[in-house]
Amino acid sequence: MNWIPNSIALTVLSLVSVAASGAPLASAASGATLGDVDGHDHSTSVADTGTVEMLRLRGGRIEWGTIRSHDPDGFDFVLLSNAGEVRVSWDLLDPAQESELRERYGYVDVSSDELTIEVERIQLREGGEVIGRILSRDGKNFVVKVGGNLQSIPKDRVLSVSSGINIPILDVFSREEVYAYLTSSLVAADPDSQRDLAQNCERILDFDRAVEHYQRALDLYGEPREDVSFALERAREKASQQEQIDYIRQADQLRKRGRYDEALTWINNFGGAFPHSPLAGDAAEKRVLIEKSRERAATELVRSRWFYHLGRKARAAAKTMTVAQATEFATSQLSEEIRAAVLDDVHKRISAAIEGIDAYWNERKKSRFQVSSYGHGTWLIGEEGAYAGVGDKAEEEKKEPQSELAAERAALEAKIKRFLENQSRARQALSQADAAEDRELFWKSFPVGSRAQWIISFYAENGGDLEVRPRPHVRNCPGCAGTGVREVIHSGGVTSESGPALYKCSICLGIGIIRRVHYR
Repeated sequence: MNWIPNSIALTVLSLVSVAASGAPLASAASGATLGDVDGHDHSTSVADTGTVEMLRLRGGRIEWGTIRSHDPDGFDFVLLSNAGEVRVSWDLLDPAQESELRERYGYVDVSSDELTIEVERIQLREGGEVIGRILSRDGKNFVVKVGGNLQSIPKDRVLSVSSGINIPILDVFSREEVYAYLTSSLVAADPDSQRDLAQNCERILDFDRAVEHYQRALDLYGEPREDVSFALERAREKASQQEQIDYIRQADQLRKRGRYDEALTWINNFGGAFPHSPLAGDAAEKRVLIEKSRERAATELVRSRWFYHLGRKARAAAKTMTVAQATEFATSQLSEEIRAAVLDDVHKRISAAIEGIDAYWNERKKSRFQVSSYGHGTWLIGEEGAYAGVGDKAEEEKKEPQSELAAERAALEAKIKRFLENQSRARQALSQADAAEDRELFWKSFPVGSRAQWIISFYAENGGDLEVRPRPHVRNCPGCAGTGVREVIHSGGVTSESGPALYKCSICLGIGIIRRVHYR
């Protein structure tokens, strides 16, 4: 099989050198053998959160925490360092600990049944990913082997490529391809070689061929071999269930491709296709796994697309709306438009059966805070809104001056305060029409990008959908250094007196700060 790259050949050779464990294979097709272990539904089991585990990862890294829940694909791990929750797949663990934990939680057969292979995860710029074996990196495209087929991916569509991921080899190569490669190293007259090939036929779920090679091994041994005879009987039993095993595996393949509705329809028809099947429990467990995978995928998609649509809709509104319309839009309509757009994405990418997204949004994993700013439009939310959560500056003004310099500064601050109060009274004396005109004139001169940031900030603090840090980040206006005014010294002239005069800052319009919002 010269077509298999050396890297794949080495992986396969290292895998086939591991002897089959002889464990029951009743769930080999479904990717879980819970029915053969203890009859419990592990896909919904919750671990003892009081037990602290030390995770040993394949790269040598150590993490401490507790296992909150687990399923055949991996487990949810709560970090001791910061109480953050992460999803950990079994193949990220050190092999010894992976075997230990799988055995503890009843997934021991999952790790020993199917042959696995190391592949790459290709993250696409437009969203989504492709998991498979890159066979060629030449030219403008990646050539990837996925599900027994070749797929060409233009490099300009690729955001990133990561390796070190182990998946069942049948997710990459077809059963016929793997069997053809395995037989290339077969010594036909050697009973041990026949036995090893039979074991690996079981691990690629090819039980008819496993029966064939176990029988040849027994014939070549020429004497009773209890272990091989037992394996032969086991393989015969599985061969009689081959169609059912392949049926359940097909549901799992649909799940891995993100085709959850098709997977559920397929697995729900198992009972009708195979009444009184001994694998009915495996089919039920696979159904639970598909449903959990769909929920997890929907939650992640809702989280990412929510922020995507927030940015797009805020920018669209910034191009056409007045400041009054934008304020109303950010507190009412924007939330509903985001929900509708995200639900449409969920229907297209995850499942048409999902009716609402609020539950997924509320269950999202909150990662790092994102930042938006009101910019020089901070004054539009008023002084009370601009300083909300910042602290009471008046307390500082009550302190007695400690030096001559401090006394001069206090006098200047008092002068500025009186000036701003007079300005405020003057603004209040203006008609509502004049005040609205001032706001709209400023809004028109505000860049579109800054308007979009303003809308996002106002939505984050007033929309009720996002978590916001209670204490915002503020910085002084670059034009007035936070005072809200500028002091201009006149040199005197025919019509003006000399000396300093105060003017409202033309950048912040007297507010003195620029308010930034941290949200997630």
